[in-house]
Amino acid sequence: MPKDARDQRRRAAPPDPIFFLGAWSFSKFFPNFIPFLMLQTRRMSSSFTNHPIPSCSPYWVVNLRRNNLSGPVPSDFRRLQALSFFNIGINRITSIAQALRALQECRALAVLILTTNFQGEEMPGGGAIRGFPSLRLLGIANCALRGAVPPWLRASARLGVLDLSWNRLAGKIPPWLGGFDSLYRIDLSNNALAREIPPALARLRSLAGSATVAQVSMSGYGVRLYNWHVDRGQLWYNSNIPPSLDLNRNGLAGSIPPELGDLRALNLLNLSWNALSGPIPATLATLRTLQTLDLSRNELAGEIPTSLAGLTYLSCFDVSHNRLRGLVPAAAQFSTFPCSSFAGNPGLHAEYCERNGVVGGAQETDGTLLTVGSEMFGLPFWLGMIFGLCATMFVHVVVLESTVRRSI
Repeated sequence: MPKDARDQRRRAAPPDPIFFLGAWSFSKFFPNFIPFLMLQTRRMSSSFTNHPIPSCSPYWVVNLRRNNLSGPVPSDFRRLQALSFFNIGINRITSIAQALRALQECRALAVLILTTNFQGEEMPGGGAIRGFPSLRLLGIANCALRGAVPPWLRASARLGVLDLSWNRLAGKIPPWLGGFDSLYRIDLSNNALAREIPPALARLRSLAGSATVAQVSMSGYGVRLYNWHVDRGQLWYNSNIPPSLDLNRNGLAGSIPPELGDLRALNLLNLSWNALSGPIPATLATLRTLQTLDLSRNELAGEIPTSLAGLTYLSCFDVSHNRLRGLVPAAAQFSTFPCSSFAGNPGLHAEYCERNGVVGGAQETDGTLLTVGSEMFGLPFWLGMIFGLCATMFVHVVVLESTVRRSI
């Protein structure tokens, strides 16, 4: 193609409908935003309200993650009728109610990430927030939000991923969360939720295997999705968001519902750091694809079900600091887990851990090390030390005497 023709075609091509201002990449911008962008550099530091949002309905991806933006989300964002992906995570945005009111007018919105903003505000309930009918992924994590799990989520019938972790949400886990057909990842960890785990969660069709897990893909948006973990930094998922139920670090009480064994598509089940009591349900052995099972830091009693030895994909298992008793199942799978996975259970015994000095989950002095020490530092050792010391002193005396004689 001649150069003039290529230039003409380039000028005639429509703008790329992506507005990407992430910290990792500075991608393509649509022309209407150029005056706005000229005021900023790689890390924008400004107020949203200083820059009016023009009508730009053809644009469907807006990524403003990890900048220094402050102030509320302008109500003008409701004009983005083609908007499918919106991420303003890790900024200093305020007024979550205004953000949700504006963005709910974007009827095509499928991915909404508001993580690490709105510090200490109240999670809006019903009323002015109608919901997001096209939403597939919602991330409002690490905001220290007060309130409860919002009822307007029920309007998001297509929701697949829900992350409300690292907030201060209180009350109970609503049973209606089990009524979603496509929801396959729930992260409500690090909140103040109380009462029992509702057995209704076992009705989640995607996790129960009665519906195909249609995973949320980020590849179409040209971005990566991250999952926030304060203790491990940021874990990135390029395309795979594992089917999981994470309720750790809350105030949940009562027993573990046996019905959770119906969630056969689960890869991760984390119920640690709660006040759960009663036995470990043997029905969890039906979770054949489970890779992580963390029940640590609870008040669970009884024995570890031997049927859990059949979870051949299990690579992380932790029941430490409970009230378990009996023997750890003598299976090859369990022998691969560190002894710390069983610590803090005085009545629990694992043969391979006891051989290494762990009895009842408490670390004891290793007798093998004592034997080795007595052999290393026994009589031959001390005789050698005495002989070496005497030889050194003799050499020093001879050298000193020789020096004195020369000086005389």
